[in-house]
Amino acid sequence: MKNILIGTMSKANENTPAYIRQLGKLGFECTEVTFGHDCKWLMSGIDTDAFAADCKKALDEYGMEMSALGVYGNPLESDEDAVLCRKSWEFLIDNCDKFGTKLICGFTGRLRDKPVPESIPQYKAVFGDLAARAKERGVRIAFENCNMGGNWGYGNWNIAFNPAAWDLMFEALEKRKPGCFACRQYRLFTLAAGKTMKSILISCGARLAPFDIQELRDITAYDELELDTLGDKKTALFLIMSDTDATFNFLLSMIYTQLFNLLCEKADDVYGGRLPVHVRCLIDEAANIGQIPNLEKLVATIRSREISACLVLQAQSQLKAIYKDNADTIIGNMDSRLFLGGTEPTTLKDLNQALGKETIDTYNTGES
Repeated sequence: MKNILIGTMSKANENTPAYIRQLGKLGFECTEVTFGHDCKWLMSGIDTDAFAADCKKALDEYGMEMSALGVYGNPLESDEDAVLCRKSWEFLIDNCDKFGTKLICGFTGRLRDKPVPESIPQYKAVFGDLAARAKERGVRIAFENCNMGGNWGYGNWNIAFNPAAWDLMFEALEKRKPGCFACRQYRLFTLAAGKTMKSILISCGARLAPFDIQELRDITAYDELELDTLGDKKTALFLIMSDTDATFNFLLSMIYTQLFNLLCEKADDVYGGRLPVHVRCLIDEAANIGQIPNLEKLVATIRSREISACLVLQAQSQLKAIYKDNADTIIGNMDSRLFLGGTEPTTLKDLNQALGKETIDTYNTGES
């Protein structure tokens, strides 16, 4: 499994595809095509579609990825270079899909030789518009944190180089968009002490590590399951996952969570409380696909919406190992249990108590 790809930058010019092939021969796995201070070369009549296609072809030949596009000018000033840099950001946001990436990297820019705080209003104005443009197109923006020889008091290129500057950047975002979810979460994050903050970042990185795998990012980048349509007509959907490797179990948990939530909402909002076609979830190896969040609540509410869940287990103790105290609630909300045999003591004891005692009378007759 690859979590981190080895890559480097490629300068954007007519030789970029050839350079990418050289990187592929050396074993590099990804590259960022950088346009320097601006995209003047590409915007001066070069066929963008053809250039992007040539780059992607070179990448595909060596199984490489386009990690990002980059523009490292100063978009905060008012001179011609800054105007061109802003237009370059817009151009890359509009055309990055053609290169096979959704990430644009660069400097924030800076009012030259001014303290960082004096650049914040212009940063807010410039990147407020660029961020809105990127959001409409599903594009992400990342800032380089190099100080480019500058410091808090003066510099020429970048303000996003230390935590104090990041605080000001988030404050600017909060003023532009009060109550912004990202800002509220950042404020909570900054309340933590230094070691706690590092621990949070490490934990987040560990939890999100599987998304460093390109194939996983590809299958979660868009929706083709159409889970909300399962109750409209008869449909068979197979979710197949390894029952011996737990690495991607969280995907099934995500799918089941979305499935139950979407179908319940559709049953209530569209069909008056019940789906027209019953949706039955046959969850085989339920103990080996990870925990489905809030399952103890879901099994108590989905039945009235024409949704049912059938959990297949080797032993009842498996359910308790995953759902702890909620296992009894889950079992209690199941309207029937089918036991095909087993030797696990807890399962046998629970079934014995559920069956209770019964007196069996036997009558024998004989004739002579």
